[in-house]
Amino acid sequence: MTKTLMARVRRRQTSSDLDGLSDADYLQLAYLLLLGRDPDPTGSAHYLAAMAAGTSRAEIAGALRDSSEFRGRQYTHPFHAMHASRVAWVHSLPAGRRIVDLGGVARDNPQGSLVFMGYPHSFDELIIIDLPSDARHELYVDGQQPVEHVTPQGRVRYHYHSMTDLSAFADCSVDLVVSGQTFEHVTRDEGDQVLAETYRVLRPGGFLALDTPNRAVTALEVQDGPAEFINPDHKVEYHHAEMLELFTRHGFEVPVSYGLSHMPETAASGKFDVTELLRHPGIYGDPESCYMLAYLALRP
Repeated sequence: MTKTLMARVRRRQTSSDLDGLSDADYLQLAYLLLLGRDPDPTGSAHYLAAMAAGTSRAEIAGALRDSSEFRGRQYTHPFHAMHASRVAWVHSLPAGRRIVDLGGVARDNPQGSLVFMGYPHSFDELIIIDLPSDARHELYVDGQQPVEHVTPQGRVRYHYHSMTDLSAFADCSVDLVVSGQTFEHVTRDEGDQVLAETYRVLRPGGFLALDTPNRAVTALEVQDGPAEFINPDHKVEYHHAEMLELFTRHGFEVPVSYGLSHMPETAASGKFDVTELLRHPGIYGDPESCYMLAYLALRP
């Protein structure tokens, strides 16, 4: 049953196909992706009854992500553990009626990565800015989606161009800008442009939610190999102090900094231990000892 469902989902290429899943199939898929197992009879009965009574699928996924089982799950692959950390981060982000997501295309999912990863709030408009397929690194060439899509949470639109160009947005017209593992894909000069434009388009009191690899840890991961960065498409990987300086220079306030996927033994020893990624997923208040840095930067 599990293999059959996953095969069916992989064949689905459009949102209408995904939305066509029955509540039971959706629940099974959510359990598989979040908890790594099929629903138990008690959980299945509870969540199917909730959906029948009007609870949205996003709320069901949120409940599974908030469960003690999800938080305590032991992962067997570093990617899955890191993804769980980023899902928790997305789930913690503030509400925004107008959102710009820099680089937020999700492969085979026209809702975009923010919605797919469980952003819990409704919105009026989510604009995803990403490069067209022919301008991307070969790792990401097949991610382009339709220009517009409607989700239960709100309308999603796509702009295909560099994320350094936010000229389509008026000053102070956006509530939330998101950059999830994308800031490292542009050069330092381009990063300055991104932050300057983001500050311009955010309304006072708006947030930039940005997560990016932590160079203090990723440098240890690549120190014994030929690669400079953990991803061949990365242009730069930042230290925590560099990110704070960048935010301050562009006028942002960062009252609290976070880290995703805690690696204190690696940070202390100077020797990369991949098993720490499996043992410590989640959000931490110790960014310099985490695999990823995460910030909610406020435009005053």
